[in-house]
Amino acid sequence: MINIDTIRADLAAALDLAALDLAGVEIYTDLPGSPTTPAVVVGLPSAITFEQAYTLGVVELPLTVVTGPMFNSKAETQLMAIALTVAAAVRNVRTAVVLACRFVSIDETTEMAVSDQVPMYSCNVNVQITTRTQE
Repeated sequence: MINIDTIRADLAAALDLAALDLAGVEIYTDLPGSPTTPAVVVGLPSAITFEQAYTLGVVELPLTVVTGPMFNSKAETQLMAIALTVAAAVRNVRTAVVLACRFVSIDETTEMAVSDQVPMYSCNVNVQITTRTQE
C-alpha cells in the first residue's frame, strides 16, 4: 500500500520550507471552509500506478493554487508566480516516503468559488511522485 497522507504531508512540509519564495502563502493538505488566500492545497491523487512488481508506486496529484479575489487586478499575476514557484520547489522533494517528485504541468486555470467568498483564481500544478509501497 501507498501512504497518501504521508506523501501529502511531505509535499506540504517541502512547500513550507520554500517559505522565502512563498511568503504569505498558506499551505493546506485539506481545504478548510474559509481558507486564507493566497493558498496551495495539496490535493488527492488523480492516478496511482505500480511498477517493478509492486515495489514502487507512482502517484499523480494536483497542487491547487488559489489567489483572489477575482476583482483584484494582481490576482492573475500572483497565481502564475506562485504556480511557477511551487513547480520549482517540488522538484527537490526527497523524503523517506517520496523518492522522487517530478513537475508535470500547470493546467485548469479557472475561477473557483470557495465557501461564501467571491470567486477566486485557481490552477493546478500537477506532480508525479515515486514512492515505495509498504509491505
